[in-house]
Amino acid sequence: MRLGDSLLLLAGGITAPAMASSLLIARWIVDEITPPPRILVRATANCAPVTVRQQSIRRIRINLIEKAIRHNGKPHGKITVTCIQRHGALEFAVADDGSGIDPKYHETVFGMFQTLAPRSEVETVGMGLCIARQIVESSGGRIWIESRPGGGSTFRFLWRRPK
Repeated sequence: MRLGDSLLLLAGGITAPAMASSLLIARWIVDEITPPPRILVRATANCAPVTVRQQSIRRIRINLIEKAIRHNGKPHGKITVTCIQRHGALEFAVADDGSGIDPKYHETVFGMFQTLAPRSEVETVGMGLCIARQIVESSGGRIWIESRPGGGSTFRFLWRRPK
């Protein structure tokens, strides 16, 4: 994603909140993705409906799934989007079987203009995870990563139910 596109995503497009099932939200997360034939993307969820802004979920999807596709160098990779209910919120997870991220970089990857790969190797400006964090935290949730080198990555985020 180019810098201009990232800044527009960060600043624009507020949509009205709508009630949606968690499976529909999980499908929104994987919609519009055309992964390369070597990557399998699937979504499963069985949680109660929640009020969300579809555009916000779309931005998170762009930033998490496309990151997983971009950094999965395996001949055949898998990305799974799931949802469970946890502590009055929906917990979404985007898990991949890629190369993983060393725990010492788990906080760094959420910084503005941060990328762990050399800029000459990736077409990104390093804003995606920062944008995802801002969207999730503005809804009262939180986002984090579970990963280790060689073990894939799982990005989890809590989407709070409105009171």
